[in-house]
Amino acid sequence: MKPAKHVSIIIAFAGALLLGSGTAQAQQAPVAEGGLIGRHFAGFDLTYDHYSSAAIGYTFGVAATLNQPINEKIDVSFGYDLAGNNDSVHGLNHNALHGTVLTYQHTEYGNAYFAGTLGQSWDRVKTSGVLSRKDDAYWALSTGYEVPINATTAINAGLTYRAPFPGNSKTLQYRLEANHWFSSELAGVVSISYNQISHSPDTMLYTAGLRWAL
Repeated sequence: MKPAKHVSIIIAFAGALLLGSGTAQAQQAPVAEGGLIGRHFAGFDLTYDHYSSAAIGYTFGVAATLNQPINEKIDVSFGYDLAGNNDSVHGLNHNALHGTVLTYQHTEYGNAYFAGTLGQSWDRVKTSGVLSRKDDAYWALSTGYEVPINATTAINAGLTYRAPFPGNSKTLQYRLEANHWFSSELAGVVSISYNQISHSPDTMLYTAGLRWAL
């Protein structure tokens, strides 16, 4: 599928979610308290990224995030990612900074959302012991639904299309997350993502982390 079609599908899906949620809001019940969207928090994650049929194989990493609601329909977040491995022959060291604006609509089922991201990544790739660098600015579009299970737990299913500008390495990500508030101040998050990457092996990304209400 061509990149333009990926973007069109994401935009159309996001529009359908937000339009449908706007219709449902007129007859919506009170929104459950579970979930992360619309909350002011800081977070920390541990990550494991497994590469399919690649010389690198895997990376371990950490990630930090800060989310700030602007109003009842918009969140702004900032994040930093660090990942790498210790292979002396084939390796990858990855750093990235990114900012995201997310708009969402409350419904009786949860929060339908659409988000745009701008970021900068710094990669160091080792191939047969030879080190090279690849630095990219990138953009991403995301859409999905966060569905509360009860007052403290929610499931978030999302779709993201990411691309550098300019560049050829496009990524389509399918993501499933579960989050749970252990108290009014502390939440746990686990997620799994399947990443289809053009001109590169696909990956499975696993994360586990904590969120602190601010």
